[in-house]
Amino acid sequence: MKRLIIIGTGTTARNVYDFVRFHHLFEVAGFAVNESFYSESRFMGLPVYRLEDFFTNSHSDEYVFFIAILWNNLNQDRRNVFETCRENNLPLVNLIAPTAVVRGKTENDNVWIGDHVVLQSGVTIESDTFIRSNTVVCHDTTVKAHSFISAGAVVGSSCIVGEQSFIGLNATVLEGIRIGAKSIVGAGVCLKENLDQHSMVCLSSDNYIVKQYDPQTIGTKLTHKR
Repeated sequence: MKRLIIIGTGTTARNVYDFVRFHHLFEVAGFAVNESFYSESRFMGLPVYRLEDFFTNSHSDEYVFFIAILWNNLNQDRRNVFETCRENNLPLVNLIAPTAVVRGKTENDNVWIGDHVVLQSGVTIESDTFIRSNTVVCHDTTVKAHSFISAGAVVGSSCIVGEQSFIGLNATVLEGIRIGAKSIVGAGVCLKENLDQHSMVCLSSDNYIVKQYDPQTIGTKLTHKR
């Protein structure tokens, strides 16, 4: 079995490392970061490599890779690394918890399906999407690439979650809803209407408010330092 290189050295990389070890999915060989972020030679007791070294190194055939980067800048940071890895033919893998119930399909690579997730029949999860623990995605729904669905969320049947979107903790998306690309559904929201692209929904008292932004500004509404 090829050994796993986890891309990243932040909190998400540590969580992925613990997840992989707990479920015995791969042997973790180490971590990797872009040259510009290289500042430490070891993380979690394992070596940290420069990602660029694998682009031309024949030893890359020994490894598979997973990009463990959060939803920073509305998943754009992870998407950038994903596209770089694709351009350089690095083999990216999916991480799926044995406790998950997957009756749908995960397309392509760098998909993370957490503990006790349920993907019903007809569900499609596209590349570079993270679905965290205890989430339910109901039948015939499509989650487009580079998205993130937080723990405890429920996405109803026959929905479309647009590319590079984010759904927060314990949010509910009712059946048949279309969420435009690069949109944010805040924690605890029960979304009952379609969203145009670059929209953000958050709770306000007993209701929710919807705001729409330009393509550049929407990314600043979901930024984390780690």
